[in-house]
Amino acid sequence: MARSVQEVKTEIETTIRTFPSLDGFLLPSDPGGSNVSAFNALIFGVAVAINIFEQLLDVFRIEATDLIRSTSVHNTGNTRQKILDFQFGDVIELDSNFIPSYPVIDDSKKIVTQCAVTNSDTDTLTIKVAKGIAPNLQPLAPNELTALQDYFLGTAVTQGVGVAGVSVIWINQNADKLFIEADIFYLGQFDEATVKTNVISAIESYLDGFQSESFNGELFMNRLVDQIQAVDGVSRVNLENVIGRTDSQTFPDGTVVDTQGTYLSTSGYIVGETQSGETLNDTITMKLETLGT
Repeated sequence: MARSVQEVKTEIETTIRTFPSLDGFLLPSDPGGSNVSAFNALIFGVAVAINIFEQLLDVFRIEATDLIRSTSVHNTGNTRQKILDFQFGDVIELDSNFIPSYPVIDDSKKIVTQCAVTNSDTDTLTIKVAKGIAPNLQPLAPNELTALQDYFLGTAVTQGVGVAGVSVIWINQNADKLFIEADIFYLGQFDEATVKTNVISAIESYLDGFQSESFNGELFMNRLVDQIQAVDGVSRVNLENVIGRTDSQTFPDGTVVDTQGTYLSTSGYIVGETQSGETLNDTITMKLETLGT
């Protein structure tokens, strides 16, 4: 970011005083110094020139960044944006710069609301997608996913927005399920049922974040405990058992999660376990806190 004229001028004056040979030249802050002397006018002129140059650099930086983002470069940020720009039902065309794009931008046709792109290796991308609004994300329908793949990879007769020679692993699934078995100790002056309801709400609220700002983020068990601990009436939290599974796996299959560790979902987003008898309401056990425990 460009420095102000005064900031540049102050730095020049500070530097000048490191050279004893320039002590004979008075600055405005020196006794007898003048803002209109030839020496100080020169300093001001140089400061103005540097300020203008830095402003031009800022403009160039913004234009260069926008240009990079608009081109078909192979980076995860650019790829993610192209997936989010997909318009279901429309066909891309080559513009005047031979860049594949939509001739008309229609936000109402952009069905992909969440996307995460990671590099598996130099020639493979893993792309996770979902549609809908948190906390009700869902996978794309088969025809929608096919259209997205054609848009990105191209077909025999159409150009895609992706990069040639890059393989893609597509992940388009229902949310991962998280089984949480825990003992929640609550203070006696609070109503047990109310505290339990609020604990479950806190867990669900934390998991909802992985359907919005933390899509494909890593779930930290200690942060989950912090969310529960913050509920009014909760004294202690004891995680007994945590299992994360994909929607296609049958409970209790899945990944046993270290209660001090983390869990990275396959689909990119997570909900509480939905298996009958194993939901949060079933596996959260409330225990009255007693002194000395």
